[in-house]
Amino acid sequence: MNVQMWEQPIVQENIRKLLELGWQQIGPEEGTLACGMTGYGRLSDPSAITQIILHSVSNC
Repeated sequence: MNVQMWEQPIVQENIRKLLELGWQQIGPEEGTLACGMTGYGRLSDPSAITQIILHSVSNC
């Protein structure tokens, strides 16, 4: 995702709504993006995503 996409008010509003509904957010991470910009939008490390999911499932 591009940092400009992430910072759009509608995206942030939808993220807030999802969090209020109990959604667990993983990322985005901050860093250099594929487009060359720097900011939030990078995919979290797949192994970190996997660990978070496995931990979440084991706590159900």
